[in-house]
Amino acid sequence: MIRTQIVNWLKDYISQSGMKGFVVGISGGIDSAVTSTLCAETGYPVLAVSLPIHQNEYLHSLSEKQIDWVQDHFSNIRSPNLPSPTKPTFILSSL
Repeated sequence: MIRTQIVNWLKDYISQSGMKGFVVGISGGIDSAVTSTLCAETGYPVLAVSLPIHQNEYLHSLSEKQIDWVQDHFSNIRSPNLPSPTKPTFILSSL
């Protein structure tokens, strides 16, 4: 199954890289929804960040719904409460 292959590849990648987890920017679109779910399925820690930078309020609400969904389904997800608007450099420097 392709899903299992991707999750296994992510596990191999993270263990070989020496990193401790994933950081996923959640936009409210399908790509970040799939990415955050696949990363969560690895069991490694996932920091899910909503990035409402010059973004339509509707899309921002979708990103928050995706974060809520993935947190409800996986225990290895956390999402920081960041001030809006947030710049990516702030997020990376606060990890």
